[in-house]
Amino acid sequence: MSNTSTVSPYENTNRTAAGSHAGTGAGVAAVACAGAVTGAAALALAGTAAGVYGVYRLGRWLAKAPELTAEQLAEIQAVEQEYREKMGQEEAPDTPELKTLNLHLEDSQTLVSAASGLGYRVVEAPDVLRHEAASPVLLERSDGERIAITRNEQGRLDIHTAADQALLNAVMSRHTEERVLSHLTDKGMQFKTARLANGEMQILSHEPNAGQVGGAAQIKAQVRSDGTAWVDVDRCRGRRCEDIVQQIAGAVGGTVTTTDKKDAWYQLPGEPTKTRVKT
Repeated sequence: MSNTSTVSPYENTNRTAAGSHAGTGAGVAAVACAGAVTGAAALALAGTAAGVYGVYRLGRWLAKAPELTAEQLAEIQAVEQEYREKMGQEEAPDTPELKTLNLHLEDSQTLVSAASGLGYRVVEAPDVLRHEAASPVLLERSDGERIAITRNEQGRLDIHTAADQALLNAVMSRHTEERVLSHLTDKGMQFKTARLANGEMQILSHEPNAGQVGGAAQIKAQVRSDGTAWVDVDRCRGRRCEDIVQQIAGAVGGTVTTTDKKDAWYQLPGEPTKTRVKT
């Protein structure tokens, strides 16, 4: 039978999916692409891998602060060494306010590809960031907007900006669109897409009728502006719908976080309807 599920490509799953979709049918899944952290909390998460002062430098680059002079850099490096020796007893410098999304994703190339589709290009890191142990991927747009991708100590990615979080949401929405469509293509599925007035993408796809056990599934999806996606798997029997949602989650770089059973099982033509009894 088909179920309703939530899939998140983010490590922080406390944030609820934006938007609303009433009256969802069989096999509905919300593919969530959100988990925002701002300010010092975000920097603490990123700083575990890059070092507190590495995060400070990254924040300055994202905020387009003037580059440090050689003397300033030497002074910061000396303080950083002292900070490390004292194991955090020194206070870190004030860091520009950043917006951060903590991803479950580990492959930075798909994220860079999505950002490139929105006009970002990878730029060479300045000297102040070039020799960081966890060197960030820096991206800049022709209008000057900047984002950065870092890898935390768990090996997963974080994406940052000093500007509006909508910049990050747009990248994640593009990433979800690209990964879902690539997954459907790899599975040999035909699909149609439509761009709504609010910028969201609707996708309608179906499996080829090649004798799959339980029937050829139909998949409907809507990728939201914040990167979340609503997914409806229909016309298949058994637990294959769960496998389909798991595969979509894997393609997006996330995990299935919740699953809700639907009220009725899908039945083939001529079969009696079986309805779940709620207690």
